[in-house]
Amino acid sequence: MRWTPDPRARGALLAACFALAFFGPELFSQSTVRTLFMTVVMGLVALGLNLMMGYAGQLALGHVFFYGAAAYLAGILAVDGTTNLFALLLAGVAVALLAALLTGIPALRMSRWALVITSFFLVELMPSLVDLWPEKTGGLAGLVGIPRLSLGGALDTADLYRVAVVLLFLWLLFQRALVYSAYGRIFAVLRQDEVQLQSLGVSPYRLKLTAYLISAVPAALAGVLVATLDGLVTYEAFGFDTVILVLAAVILGGQRTLYGPLLGALILVYAQQETLSLQNYTMLGYGAFLVLAAILLPRGVIGTIAERLPRWRTPYLIAAARADRDAVALGPEQPAGLTVERASKRFGGNQALAEVALAARPGEITALIGPNGSGKTTMLNAISGFVRLDTGDVRLGSHQLAGSSAAKVARCGVGRTFQTPSVPGGLTVREAVSVSAFADRGTGLVSTILRLPKWRAEERTIAARAAEVLDELGLGDVAHEPAVDLPLGRKRLLEIARAVLTRPALLLLDEPASGLSPDETERLGLLLRRLAAEGTTVLLVEHNMDLVLGNADTVFVLASGRMIASGPPETVSRDPQVLAVYLGESVPDDQVVA
Repeated sequence: MRWTPDPRARGALLAACFALAFFGPELFSQSTVRTLFMTVVMGLVALGLNLMMGYAGQLALGHVFFYGAAAYLAGILAVDGTTNLFALLLAGVAVALLAALLTGIPALRMSRWALVITSFFLVELMPSLVDLWPEKTGGLAGLVGIPRLSLGGALDTADLYRVAVVLLFLWLLFQRALVYSAYGRIFAVLRQDEVQLQSLGVSPYRLKLTAYLISAVPAALAGVLVATLDGLVTYEAFGFDTVILVLAAVILGGQRTLYGPLLGALILVYAQQETLSLQNYTMLGYGAFLVLAAILLPRGVIGTIAERLPRWRTPYLIAAARADRDAVALGPEQPAGLTVERASKRFGGNQALAEVALAARPGEITALIGPNGSGKTTMLNAISGFVRLDTGDVRLGSHQLAGSSAAKVARCGVGRTFQTPSVPGGLTVREAVSVSAFADRGTGLVSTILRLPKWRAEERTIAARAAEVLDELGLGDVAHEPAVDLPLGRKRLLEIARAVLTRPALLLLDEPASGLSPDETERLGLLLRRLAAEGTTVLLVEHNMDLVLGNADTVFVLASGRMIASGPPETVSRDPQVLAVYLGESVPDDQVVA
């Protein structure tokens, strides 16, 4: 039985926690308040790292640099006379975003380790950068004499702590709205498979850069807050020790959990404050925390607890009426035919495709068959933008696809499945299907975070369409189950559902019947015929000849990268050359059978 907590109870619990933290100066000692303040500060940095590393799946160590850059800028501006809280917060966020842009744009275009190395060197460069302008930064001795922030008056330690709590609370609301939305679902695909992400029309580079920029914001807020706590900023506070502390907080508390980094920060900051005599061993302590957490709590404290509790999930919006279902158009509206001419592709000494021509018309199912290694998947990859042809032309209606990126091809109305289904973890079946609508959404980040009416209507539309497709493929009974728990055959059906959700103009299917039962294969055939009847161009690569011969209008046959036959199924199935390729020997004309 699935337990869904009352949203009012969750809201009351969150409000109680906020009130307890906000009134900390009246409830706790000064030293405890200071510990809580540093927990909030480190928690903000850890939340940013968790968004990038946990949710988006991209390891980056530069958040401590953003934290330090904002702290130094706030301190410099405050010394020069600008102490207004909002002005310094805006300046800190601006410098963090600039640093994220300058490092993220080149690093994210390369391998994932490029970002790790680049962000690591940012932290290592902090002392050198600080020493470049000693008259402003104080050099290696530190920036001293920073005045208090002002907000209608100077803020004392208790006031600064309350500001930190409010900013933390607001950021938690923002991050919760982000990760429990289409952005959170598409981040799950980014973590799992960037190839799959491109097939959905989403650029991995742009999505990673977006996550990187957003994750820099809480680190900047933390830097501005810490700059005026003691009126002193030194580069040692933003060194590798702090990097390890923040990383340990995320792993110990739990990646991909909203409150885990806060819990991890509380444990580590409290341990640090209570063991000041052991400051020389902080790296050893943080390292021990990392090792023990990885071995004993691989999902962190919060993640481990969540595994043992009944499922607590934000319910997915359900369509209430036909009007909601039609509120947002999904996918291309005009049918378009596929034309491939003189397609050639060589991989080293292997000629995968040699002057191949192929045509698929709207409203028909076109099958591409051939023995293993004949070039079928290479052809699909060339059409969908994952392989660049040496020569040749690929068109979908008026769109020139040859030379375009996979994400751009997908946005032209091309849906795609793969031989091995890729299912992101942490999503239900319906959520895993709904990710394909991300590139076609009409609402942006602001509408998503504020949950505006247009966003709600769009969510209901996508949910209704997902439910419709899942029911048609026989997956409606597991719509709310974890997608990764499905058997292989049903994962393949899930991938097909994801490909057809947005009603693509061209549907490319790579061995979709592999692993399906006879009943599931029959359902697939019915779906393909319905899609073709609605004007979709279907190109099917398949070894299941019952599915091909029973549903295809036209069959093309590849062998060793060359097209050896094409025509209606009944003609191709009797072609001597085709039979010779499949049987491995020549077949006399008088022995040819269907």
